[in-house]
Amino acid sequence: MDFPADLCAYDTGERIVLWYRLWSMSRATTLRMTVELERESPQVCSLTDLWPGLNWHERECFDLFGVRFAGHPDQDDPARMRILLPEDWEGHPFRKDY
Repeated sequence: MDFPADLCAYDTGERIVLWYRLWSMSRATTLRMTVELERESPQVCSLTDLWPGLNWHERECFDLFGVRFAGHPDQDDPARMRILLPEDWEGHPFRKDY
């Protein structure tokens, strides 16, 4: 899988679910992978070391759902993780409890 086509998230009310779609150009194949996270403090390892193109996708998931990506280059500065909302924004608007 050599291209990260997509990373999305959704809130089930009980869990935050990440949805990755990876693409292999040489095989013309798509792989979909889901990761379920606890709502209290959703965290998963960053994949930006493997696919730098996921940088903005991970930042968007942080901004809208509050998912932390351990090892992300901007993770230590939440203001830099914001990509869609102002730095002083409170909360994560795509969560069901927002």
